[in-house]
Amino acid sequence: MKNDRPATVYVIEPGAFPDPRLVTFGYRDFSYVQTLEWGRHRGPELTFMVDGGVCWELEHGETHSLVGNHVSIIASGIRHRAKDNLQSPSRMYWLRLSPWNDDLPPLNDHDRWRWQLLDRSGVWPMNRFSLALLKRAGELLASQANHPAPASLAHLAALLDTLLHEICLIIHNAEQPNPSPSVQSYIQAACNYIDSRLPAPVTVSELADVLGLSKSYTQRIFKESTGMRIQDYLQRKRLEYAGKCLRETDLTVAEIARRLHLSSGQYLSRLFRQYFGISPGAYRHRYRHPQE
Repeated sequence: MKNDRPATVYVIEPGAFPDPRLVTFGYRDFSYVQTLEWGRHRGPELTFMVDGGVCWELEHGETHSLVGNHVSIIASGIRHRAKDNLQSPSRMYWLRLSPWNDDLPPLNDHDRWRWQLLDRSGVWPMNRFSLALLKRAGELLASQANHPAPASLAHLAALLDTLLHEICLIIHNAEQPNPSPSVQSYIQAACNYIDSRLPAPVTVSELADVLGLSKSYTQRIFKESTGMRIQDYLQRKRLEYAGKCLRETDLTVAEIARRLHLSSGQYLSRLFRQYFGISPGAYRHRYRHPQE
């Protein structure tokens, strides 16, 4: 690969992820690419094109043109190469998955459904939710590529798992006669996005924008489907995150409040007591030291 300028490259190397299904995740920008030698991977490879474009040539003579805001998948074991018609400049992420074999946990119904959708070759447009997930995953990748921390890698793996699920839904919906996302798929996407952003706050406007819906419609279908306002669900998830920190870390209440972007530890303590019925200190003592 030849570049007119130094490329920016970030890579999480094989074996670093806690999830054995994820082999490697990387990013690269470049301005020129020569035709590469044929190659293949044991498991599926996903390429997310942020902008620019490239053409994949597959071993049976098939070609896939990949442009910005689209994802391509090369199925397990398929020989392929990039041709020399790159649109410059280009930025892309790639994600390689393990093949399903005896080294991985047995397939459940959900895994089997997902594997059948992901282990195929093709190109699909990404929606706002998948692009938002990719952006967040890219930010984590850039911050962790040189010195990955276990907690951040676990967070990145969870984001990528949610992204893979969303790509599966995109492929599944594209194969339907009249693809139209159900209300429940919007609710699931909303909850997944909120989980992926923790502990950062999420506004209703941001959530509606990610889903591609109006703010009022997003609020209405969420309340009708869950019985809760979005604001109440967001508050619950953030306080549950605070409880997890109290059980599993030595962070002070003030430090947890800063993680949650709250004004003070006192404010978090008041919200926490309203939700759990006890103070953060009593909660930590009860659930971290239950034998005492």
